[in-house]
Amino acid sequence: MKTFLLLITLATTSCLAEGKYYKWTDKQGNIHYSETKPENSPSSEISINISKPTSVVSTSDPREKSDRKKETSYKLKKFAEQDQYRREKAKARKLRCIKAKQSMAKLKASFTPYSIDPISGGRIYPSSHTASKIQARQQERIRKKQILVSKACQRR
Repeated sequence: MKTFLLLITLATTSCLAEGKYYKWTDKQGNIHYSETKPENSPSSEISINISKPTSVVSTSDPREKSDRKKETSYKLKKFAEQDQYRREKAKARKLRCIKAKQSMAKLKASFTPYSIDPISGGRIYPSSHTASKIQARQQERIRKKQILVSKACQRR
């Protein structure tokens, strides 16, 4: 909401010419947009193209200024929405990656070369031939899971 209000304020108080705008994030993680470059924060320059009027109209015409204000406000709002969408998408991708890695770690940790006897509760160790089959199946599961993790963690 603060970003939206800042964008509206910026749009209504700006001179509405095509120009340079700056985007930066403060210490609390809030994103700001401005026509002036902040002195104490790293910022990135963004450009917002404002279409020029097709007909020649006096710049003193208040309707033209109003239309340009609305157009600038709309473009700033759209830019902020797209930026927010990209950030949310990146955050979701990062969460998927973390969950996939956790699942992989859980799979690797769950491998046991024995089974539990349902009656006595003791461990039953398989023969070496059966143990190698179990280990091969587990390694195949891990290989498939690694493929899923790499897909979940790659940038798109």
